[in-house]
Amino acid sequence: MKFLTALLFILIITACTDSDTGSNNQSNYLFNKSEIGCEVGKTAPNFKALLSDNTLFELSAYRGKVVMIEFWGTWCSYCGYARPLLRIIHDMYKSDTNYVMLGISINDTKEKWEEYILEKQLNWLQTQNTSGFGIDPKVLFCIEGIPTVLIIDKWGVIRSALNPTTTIMMSNKIDELLKE
Repeated sequence: MKFLTALLFILIITACTDSDTGSNNQSNYLFNKSEIGCEVGKTAPNFKALLSDNTLFELSAYRGKVVMIEFWGTWCSYCGYARPLLRIIHDMYKSDTNYVMLGISINDTKEKWEEYILEKQLNWLQTQNTSGFGIDPKVLFCIEGIPTVLIIDKWGVIRSALNPTTTIMMSNKIDELLKE
């Protein structure tokens, strides 16, 4: 009986402990942790990353704007096929101050990534999944394959997760969210 009581006590203590995901990042403290996640309908987890121009990107700083995050890689042939579509989206919305587009390169060397950005003229915000300050954004957003595009609304909620196959799907979602 003492063993069961001790086991129950340990389970209660463990269940009541607020465990972080291994990061000291407290940037999501304003939200109920059960509302944060990587699925559509959940609040996007905050993250920080160093951009290609050596400035700091922090997702929470863009609250009030529609944010499109594109996960890609220089080594990914499907990402290359999606590139013209993403350029169209960028050009459609680049003058809209309520919209931000961020590319996150997955598992590329810094040199190859920088060369690719210049060569392909990727003029929207760019970072690498390894340039962050804390948990890798690829892990935070449960990215299992690339290319993947996430569209986050003005309140920080993930509203769409898709493979960038058509500009119409992406632009319809962005237009809808910009009107909200």
